[in-house]
Amino acid sequence: MQENKENGYKFWSAKYDYTFKCLFFKKENNDILEAILSEIFGEKVKINPDKTRNGELLSSNVHVKRKFVDAVFRGEKKIYQVELNTENENDVKKRNACFLFTLYNNETKRSKSYKSDVLTLQINLSYRKSSDKLFETYFFQTDNNKKWIEDLEILSINMEKLKESCYNEEERKKYKYLLMLDYSLEELDKYSKGDKIMSKFKDEVESLNEDPDFQDFMSEAEDKEMMQNTIMDKRVEESKNEGIKEGEKSGIMKSKLETARNMLKKKFSIKDISEITGLKTSEIEKIKL
Repeated sequence: MQENKENGYKFWSAKYDYTFKCLFFKKENNDILEAILSEIFGEKVKINPDKTRNGELLSSNVHVKRKFVDAVFRGEKKIYQVELNTENENDVKKRNACFLFTLYNNETKRSKSYKSDVLTLQINLSYRKSSDKLFETYFFQTDNNKKWIEDLEILSINMEKLKESCYNEEERKKYKYLLMLDYSLEELDKYSKGDKIMSKFKDEVESLNEDPDFQDFMSEAEDKEMMQNTIMDKRVEESKNEGIKEGEKSGIMKSKLETARNMLKKKFSIKDISEITGLKTSEIEKIKL
């Protein structure tokens, strides 16, 4: 949840992946993460503090881009990969599947055989989910519900549905640590009293938001997202009619070039502009400011 503060900065809750990474890549916050995972699974979860939290999934293929997931944590006989989805879940399913199989591939290579007693589990915290179900577990299985892969699962949690369903004090306490990920500071102040974990989380997320470097990064990321959404909205509008005329194609290119020119003025890198607009770097380099 974002909110504008009196001192001018925006408050970015932990539903945003960069906030989440900054908070939970710190070993000092193991206890907060364990509380969240324990709440999800209804049993005590312990995180191995000696294992890396680097969200980079390396590939042995030099032609494949490196993938950065939101978080990877290791417990006893379980590997937890956490993804925060603030876009519509259907739009990121393929991306998340790529992350999961890359992680599964990396873990399999560490073993001496393909038989493993370690479960690789992807947890999707989805803030824009199409389904009405609160929790959904996905397995790789046959059409008669026989598991094809035993040590690979996906758990999807509908965070918006969770917030709607926790309308009373009893329900809110049941999922208090999941809910706090998108609490405002006012809500954290209200609900953290007497709760050691939530009080620590509140202090951590507040301290992070007061960091000027963090605010600068989030502002730039928000600006890029808004720019990309603007371009995508234009593309959707422009492609409604399948038979696009040459003049319309020319207009699309003109719009892209104008967008790129504005991004150059805002000091975006040529690489970022190319990824967002789809223009070639050589086309961007020719733009006169």
